[in-house]
Amino acid sequence: MRRFSALAHASAMEAFSEPLSCVLFFVAALTVHLAPVFHYHQFGEPSRLPLECGLSALFVFGLVVASASAFRTIGRELSSGTASVALVRPLSRSLFFSAKLAGVFFALLLFSVSIGFATALSCKTSAIGAALAMHDGVTRLWPIGIRYGLCLTLAAFAFAAFLNRFFGIRFCFSSCIAVSLVQPLAYFLAMSVKPDLHHDIGFESSSILAPFVSMLSCCSAFIAMTGALSVRLKPAAAAFAVGISVVMSFLYVPLAEKLPVLAGIAIAVLPNTGTFWMPPAENAVAVAASGFSIAVFWMALGSLFVRGKEIS
Repeated sequence: MRRFSALAHASAMEAFSEPLSCVLFFVAALTVHLAPVFHYHQFGEPSRLPLECGLSALFVFGLVVASASAFRTIGRELSSGTASVALVRPLSRSLFFSAKLAGVFFALLLFSVSIGFATALSCKTSAIGAALAMHDGVTRLWPIGIRYGLCLTLAAFAFAAFLNRFFGIRFCFSSCIAVSLVQPLAYFLAMSVKPDLHHDIGFESSSILAPFVSMLSCCSAFIAMTGALSVRLKPAAAAFAVGISVVMSFLYVPLAEKLPVLAGIAIAVLPNTGTFWMPPAENAVAVAASGFSIAVFWMALGSLFVRGKEIS
């Protein structure tokens, strides 16, 4: 267990230390907090746009950053021979593969939790602004939520720069952690201001849990697939296979109409992205379970791949 934790910790540190992770953590949080500013585009309900922004940020991070981290932490170490150093000790290859993916999953989980709090605050901000506008007929925003969200996110980014400048702490890593930690702080601080405003606005923070868990399971499946493919395929081939899989997950409906057999195979090993995007409440548990089951399938397949791979 100690070796598993050490490998997972190293994998998570690598994911957090990527410059793209630093940029996306910061930009995603700012974008979600700024979503209520576009209050003229409510898509039928005031909290819809912030929720869409939060889910989009989670999906982009899961595909672009977390999947790339899974490939680097597994494929690169296997191809360069670095993995042989870790496997010199009595450490199974399956444990090595699972630990590396666990670190990437942790990075994705931290990002999803932080963006979930930012999305909940942004949705509350939009809903309160809409309720105030209906009460007095004036189009307005609730500035408290935007103020706390933006100011604390900017302060966290600046604090990471301060730590890097004066204490030599890695900026990308510290900025990811700092931006993530201030999101729940911003949420609870904003909720403590005039708590009577948070009732009867037509939105509950718990309502974002189901779509976020569903999207998290979808991203987990793609990350596990990337890790499994990186064991056997070269970088270009693995990237091409993942890209084709993502496209197929978006085009499942027309694929099912034209090629039902291929669609049936695809849906068994790939998440149907359309079903994971804000599923109905009564189907949310089943949708999330299907995504996690696909992730388990690819992790098991990756463990089989790595057992039979020659590692120099």
